[in-house]
Amino acid sequence: MAIQADVTDPDQVKEMVKTGSQAFGPIHILVNNAAYQCNLPFPEYEAYHLQKIFATNLHGYITCIQAVVPGMKEMGYGRIINVSSVHAKRPTNFDPGYSMTKGAIKMLTRECALELAPYHINVNSVEYGYVDIGVKSGNPRSVITQAMKEQEHKFRWSSLCLSGQVYGPREAAPIVAFLASEESAMVNGSSVRADTGTILT
Repeated sequence: MAIQADVTDPDQVKEMVKTGSQAFGPIHILVNNAAYQCNLPFPEYEAYHLQKIFATNLHGYITCIQAVVPGMKEMGYGRIINVSSVHAKRPTNFDPGYSMTKGAIKMLTRECALELAPYHINVNSVEYGYVDIGVKSGNPRSVITQAMKEQEHKFRWSSLCLSGQVYGPREAAPIVAFLASEESAMVNGSSVRADTGTILT
């Protein structure tokens, strides 16, 4: 069931959680995956861009965590997965604000894991490299553009992958599924890097 909500608005997030709980019961798993990417160099950043990127990429995660944690504490169980990026460690050359939010997500994950461990709530993050999801937010003048021809698009991004391939959601999803499962009980407060070797390029 799809529920539209703006993660920067606490009231909308609360309503989303309420609607989901009414439909399916208590929430055991939260995957934070909302993101905004300006794709601007630092000199072109304005207050609006900084506010929007932090409100979405960081505060949005915090708001969603705060909305589900009371129920998870009551159950004594939960899985929280924060989708992050290799740019939490490897700087971008096209969007410094994006990298800053991803670095903050790493520490958010660790802090939440420490605080929520007594309630048997595991909190982890996944640091992806390039994942081809089609449409992205951001500046159309950047290296990420819809106008790029398909072959040029694949060549540019495959060069960042040691395998020479561009991967999509089908390959990315099982990592999150594992962290959401019982099999991940020993993984807590970790950042799983699934960047196809981008960190090495």
